[in-house]
Amino acid sequence: MAATIAKGRGLAGTNLRVLRLFRLRLRPNSLARRLIWSPVQPPLPRPMPDLLGLPDLLEAHVRAHLTPPRARHQPLAATHAEALSLLSGLFTQARVSLPAGYMTQPRFRAAYLLYFVPTGVATVLHVLQRSGVLAHLTGRPLRVLDLGSGPLTATLALALATDAPLDVTAVDAARQSMEDGAAILQQLRPDANVRLIDGNLRDGKTLHKLSGQYDVILAAHVMNEWPSQTNRPAEDWLARLLAERLAPGGAVVLVEPATRHGSHKLIDIREHLTLESQLTILSPCMGSMPCPLAENTRDWCHAEQPWQRPRLVTLLDDAIGHRRATLKFSHLVLADVPTPEPNRQLFRVIGGPMTAGDTFRRYLCGADGRRVAVAERHDAGRVWPELTTAWRGDALVVPGAPAEMRRGKGSEPGWVPQKARPVEMPQRRPPFDDRSAVARKKPRR
Repeated sequence: MAATIAKGRGLAGTNLRVLRLFRLRLRPNSLARRLIWSPVQPPLPRPMPDLLGLPDLLEAHVRAHLTPPRARHQPLAATHAEALSLLSGLFTQARVSLPAGYMTQPRFRAAYLLYFVPTGVATVLHVLQRSGVLAHLTGRPLRVLDLGSGPLTATLALALATDAPLDVTAVDAARQSMEDGAAILQQLRPDANVRLIDGNLRDGKTLHKLSGQYDVILAAHVMNEWPSQTNRPAEDWLARLLAERLAPGGAVVLVEPATRHGSHKLIDIREHLTLESQLTILSPCMGSMPCPLAENTRDWCHAEQPWQRPRLVTLLDDAIGHRRATLKFSHLVLADVPTPEPNRQLFRVIGGPMTAGDTFRRYLCGADGRRVAVAERHDAGRVWPELTTAWRGDALVVPGAPAEMRRGKGSEPGWVPQKARPVEMPQRRPPFDDRSAVARKKPRR
């Protein structure tokens, strides 16, 4: 059985990362082994980001404008794999190694559009759909401010998430990259208005070019790159910007890498904005004040969610020996809306599954802070199957009761669950379910 699972066969659709934790040395036909390995019910419904025709538009733009004429009839993956490999290596190293003006070079712009834009759009689209923010942005045209936009990655996700008319202002230091994104947006949403402002976000002269207020303010992979040695920390800068530029009833969507630094940058912003503004946190937080990880630099809050890789992303992964099989990210979504009464049985899954002896444990975060849900291993699949198969970042209603749980020589706040069920967020388009695209092994970073 273990060999079958390791090869990715059988138990199709089950979160195999979870099942690997249950490789026990039990008798093959024992009741405990049957309870552990047998799925009690189908896995959670899994709405995945639907990129629709965006990958085709990206490919057509790259082939027409950023591919050398002699290579326009060759496979795009073969043509741009070398530039992607170099760009990916630079991104995973210290970013000071990035060459100045690298996004003005056609080969890097092409690689970014073909690989990082689909991944980034899928990530932001997931955040928009699963945070519930779209429910607060319906029935009106939207003025959008995309900070550090690059090729308008976050805006493209919003364009897929809503049919509302869009009036977009994008700000970035790389003009040519913004022009690439604007060209794609005009094909995806011909009704959208786009204004490009090139300049450094930390330069006051750049922000003076803004006009009026905005219904949606987007910033993807911006705050984690904010210099630590500066007179104005990112949280102060953002608080002032929101006070001046966020329209009544508006929302701000921040997305960062699933790194310790990226996550804690958002936690710092969260703690600052809850004191400096009246905005309501829509996601990922469930009402805890303050953040239970604010003083805990060892742990960080991030999500890992499945997605269906576009064909060209798969080909590029194969070409460079990588596999971006899941979406990993940190995020923070706030809106100028009334704060609802907290539901103390609503939790966000913030940790992976853990086993210790005969005990199954998983960390959750709710209105009363971080809790560890605990069940005996042989009861886990029967009592709360959704919690054993949930992905990091899922929202679950977990009826149960608080309790103090032993940890080492001390204790920690715990939760004894009765049964869990997923929280469905409103979707603009019917979701589809396809876990076959999920990797059978943990992807390389």
